[in-house]
Amino acid sequence: MLQLFWKHYKVIKTTFDLSCLTTTAILSFTILHRFYGIGIGTVFCAFLTGRTVSVMHKQ
Repeated sequence: MLQLFWKHYKVIKTTFDLSCLTTTAILSFTILHRFYGIGIGTVFCAFLTGRTVSVMHKQ
């Protein structure tokens, strides 16, 4: 099991991805006055990338 800073990798990766997504949404809405470049696939990947990497690492 891969751990960084005494936390599981999937928790760190998911937190990082969601913070990047939030920053992008705020900047997009602030600068462009609309959400640009953020779709359902982006949100889906932000939640699942960490879990997928953790599952693949176990194999």
